[in-house]
Amino acid sequence: MKTDFSTPMTFYELIAIILAAVAIIIPIVQAIWKKWIVSAKLSFLPTGRASSTANIEIAVWLRILQEQIHRYREGKIVFGTKEKTT
Repeated sequence: MKTDFSTPMTFYELIAIILAAVAIIIPIVQAIWKKWIVSAKLSFLPTGRASSTANIEIAVWLRILQEQIHRYREGKIVFGTKEKTT
């Protein structure tokens, strides 16, 4: 099929070209928006998971609690008082 560029575009062809250009520009603008504008405001994605630092802190507190329970069972401490010196 031969294309004749000497005839002017119809109104519908012009609308089709404009829509095609918009369809190409939108993903580019979205990528720029996500890369430079949104990332500057939000440096992390909240996932609902605890961070590794929080996990370590929880593990330390659990270990301290386990030690306290162990001392209580041995009779070395009574909760709410200082350690017995025996």
